[in-house]
Amino acid sequence: GVISPNNAESGLDEFNWNPISSGTKSDIADFQATITGPADVSQASCWHTKEMKTPCDSEVSGSSASYTVGRIPAGNPVQVAAGFPAGTFPGVTQNITKNPKPLTGAYSLSPTSGIAIAVLGMGAVAGLILIWHRRTRDEVFLGLAPGLTPTTGATATVGKRRGRTNVTVAFQPPQGTRPGEIGTLMDTTVDSVNISATIIDLAVRGYLTLAPLPNGDHLLARRPSQDTKALATYEWQLLCSIFSAGDEVTLTQLRDERYGQLQRRFRDDLYDQTVSLGWFHGNPREAREKTRNTGFTIAMCGFAGCFPLGVMITLFLQTKGWGLVPLPIALFGIGLILLSRRFATRTAQGSAVLEQAKGFELYLRTAEKDQLKFEEGTDIFSRYLPYAMIFGVTEHWTKLFAQLGAEGRYQADTSWYHGTDLYHSTGLFYAGLSGFSQDFSHSLSQATAAATAAQAASSSSSGDSGFSGGGGFSGGGASVGSW
Repeated sequence: GVISPNNAESGLDEFNWNPISSGTKSDIADFQATITGPADVSQASCWHTKEMKTPCDSEVSGSSASYTVGRIPAGNPVQVAAGFPAGTFPGVTQNITKNPKPLTGAYSLSPTSGIAIAVLGMGAVAGLILIWHRRTRDEVFLGLAPGLTPTTGATATVGKRRGRTNVTVAFQPPQGTRPGEIGTLMDTTVDSVNISATIIDLAVRGYLTLAPLPNGDHLLARRPSQDTKALATYEWQLLCSIFSAGDEVTLTQLRDERYGQLQRRFRDDLYDQTVSLGWFHGNPREAREKTRNTGFTIAMCGFAGCFPLGVMITLFLQTKGWGLVPLPIALFGIGLILLSRRFATRTAQGSAVLEQAKGFELYLRTAEKDQLKFEEGTDIFSRYLPYAMIFGVTEHWTKLFAQLGAEGRYQADTSWYHGTDLYHSTGLFYAGLSGFSQDFSHSLSQATAAATAAQAASSSSSGDSGFSGGGGFSGGGASVGSW
């Protein structure tokens, strides 16, 4: 079964043999071998070294072929071959076994590649732990109780937050803050509830009114006589954007593409506001996106490196398993993606305000009728309602004051919301407010989609037209024989 009769490349009956395998443990000196057959040898060949690319001495004499190698290092095989005229071995067949694909070993672990993977894996884990420790934890004022800031002129040491802190009830929101700002500080994200709460806050402060319409829509009307100097930039820009077409607008009209950039501008302006207040080290959204993109790039490079590294080392160095070595790099990138949300870190000032906001949330979430702290000359129901929206306790806050009104203990001013009041129809008031928040967010989303679609249609209808083509020629390569 070792004869290849009438070989397709040489046209001879070939005899191939490996008298020395790659499993030898010692060097071999003065190797000699002889092949003798029933006919004159037409051609002889001998190869050694692991790659079987180094020829050794061979000589033909009649029906015999002799081979010599001066020195064979341990682990190096030797192959000898003798070719006889076709038909020398009539009726024989060759036992053929397919060679394993040369790249199969690229993804099979070997001791060397296993060690490399383990080292890189430990490095990736250590790197992620170090990044988590240094880059994903908020700063705090050391030596001060949570929620407190240094007095004017005093200095405090800043360090990283360690563990959780106990929340102390606060009966007021952090001084000088607005609901949208607190919502962004709480979860480091500007979402739809931030903009809805800001609209309600502006209405409570007298800059606009809301009115439910019979068809389920809402009408927003501006009060232009109000002083706008007290407004933050993002609040002023929001009012200007909503009432850009006039002093009245419905939620249905806000779905038009002209309002397509309103949500994006509000989000960008509110992020800038929280950064300018010194609550974050940088724009939270940009910090997350930058880290996520970096992690994605590293992960893709790791996965992409598996194939070429495995191919090159397997083919040229005949070492297995190196196609798996870049995997820890890819896993490091995936870990970075998972950590990206935590890269929107707060400053020590931001952490102090956050603790105050959590205390105020606890108050709004758990307050009972006899625990409320009323402020003279201030309608705490309307004033704190936007914060209740941010904290997700609007229903509790609404029902609490409806009970107080029914008992004649408190009269809330809901004149900013026309058409219904808190006391005669508590359920209708809450349902209308909740419906406004949802519909407002839906309208802005539709406006964004309409603007995007209009921009895409505009882009597709203009531009240059052209034809491109090309091709190439390839082929060839020398036929490699067995000799």
